[in-house]
Amino acid sequence: MKESQGYWWQTYKDYHITDLEIKQSSLDSCLFYKKKGGEIVELVESLVDDTLVTGNHMFMALGAEKCQRFDVKAKVEHFPMNIGGLIISEDDYSFCISQQEYKDSLETISINNFNEKDFAHMRGQLGCIASCTRTDVAYSYAALSQAKASESTAEQVKILNSSIDDLKKIN
Repeated sequence: MKESQGYWWQTYKDYHITDLEIKQSSLDSCLFYKKKGGEIVELVESLVDDTLVTGNHMFMALGAEKCQRFDVKAKVEHFPMNIGGLIISEDDYSFCISQQEYKDSLETISINNFNEKDFAHMRGQLGCIASCTRTDVAYSYAALSQAKASESTAEQVKILNSSIDDLKKIN
């Protein structure tokens, strides 16, 4: 039973790549996509045991029935939709994934009065944004993750705060 997660993931991944003929993102191993004519027509995101499958009008008309292999409960959502803090919207030509509200909720921490819990919490929130929608802060997050929160320094808090400030400047 220890390997059940691995077997599930491998089955799931193989199904998407082979049966649905979609590609795995090099940026996020849980994100799959399909392009036709240079346009993304389908997105599949897997987060633990939840899966989001969405696509443009072509996918919804022709490809959605292929997703019925796994007997799971499905819920039809209309755009824009909020899934775990990710706001997904579309127009005629593209999908947009945003964490604007989540990003706006980030707060810097005091350099003079920080503690391990606050540092770990904010670093984790930065990591969530870095891995989902804002890869521009991934380097800072990776650098901050090299140290234990219990050993965080004022210099690391400055880097964390600077990353949060930078996120808030750009939509």
